[in-house]
Amino acid sequence: MLPFYRAAIAASAALVLSACASVKTTETALSEASKAETSMSETSMSETSVTETIPSPEAIMTDTGNDPMPAAAETLLYGAMTKWELQTFIEVVQSADFSAVLEADGPVTVFAPNNDAFGYAKIGAGADVPFILNGHIVPGALDAKALMAAVAENGAPITLTSLSGADLTVYVMDGKVKVAGPGGTLATVTQADMLQSNGVMHQISSVLLP
Repeated sequence: MLPFYRAAIAASAALVLSACASVKTTETALSEASKAETSMSETSMSETSVTETIPSPEAIMTDTGNDPMPAAAETLLYGAMTKWELQTFIEVVQSADFSAVLEADGPVTVFAPNNDAFGYAKIGAGADVPFILNGHIVPGALDAKALMAAVAENGAPITLTSLSGADLTVYVMDGKVKVAGPGGTLATVTQADMLQSNGVMHQISSVLLP
């Protein structure tokens, strides 16, 4: 019987050693997998950190002072089309085949009447709409700061000649820029300094009729 017991003991010892080896192999594999996962996680965190240091386009375009934001790459026509308040202005521009003027090289300054302005304006059926629109545009890119500075330097309202040949008078009242057309209508700049690639656009409260 002794040889039998010796054989059984040897077999049991072999099983124990085999199990230990299997556990050790498993632990080694798990350890290697854990190291690989940690390395991938650190790499991902590193990439995320680098990505977060790059400023977004919105941050680059944010106005951080009193100066207007940098000019957009698109034209005045495109800029106006992105403004809900200028939907009627765009409809009038397109119906009068005037789009090319707002896409020309410029630079020009556009005083664009908002939706409410067209709601109050009385433009007759036979009106020369392109002529009226040209009366809202002056050569050169003049933001609100430049207009205010010109009025202050002049010590009085200034006169600008529009593309239609009609004169526009620019005032500064209570810190707001106002512009009067040849017909005597006085409009307030309700939203200033939409800078585009070919000029600047100001929304105004009234249509400047001849």
